[in-house]
Amino acid sequence: MSWNILETDPAEQDREKALLFVMRLRGPEYAERWHEGLLLAIANLTRFPGPRALPRCESEEERRRQETRILLYRGPDKKPAPSVTFRVIFTLLDPVQGEESGTLYIQRIRHARSADVSQEPA
Repeated sequence: MSWNILETDPAEQDREKALLFVMRLRGPEYAERWHEGLLLAIANLTRFPGPRALPRCESEEERRRQETRILLYRGPDKKPAPSVTFRVIFTLLDPVQGEESGTLYIQRIRHARSADVSQEPA
């Protein structure tokens, strides 16, 4: 199955804030590599959206059609740095009858140390 990726407005704002956060922390060259890696990791979700699901829907029928999952992006380096680790929260919406591809909505991008998806980066 193929997936179309759509980024919500809050996720786009989160990504821009995260980029500024990483730039202040590590400098512009690292931030550029970090951002390119994040975009690549998101693009790679179209091939395999990952095994972790966090059910959000109450009805079982809707739960089968829509799942919320998390991608943990640890940065561009082989040795992960907790300070630049972010969670990409995304929702998979299976295709409706007659469609060939589903939709993958990037909902939020949050620092991994945030206790809640509504919190700002540390």
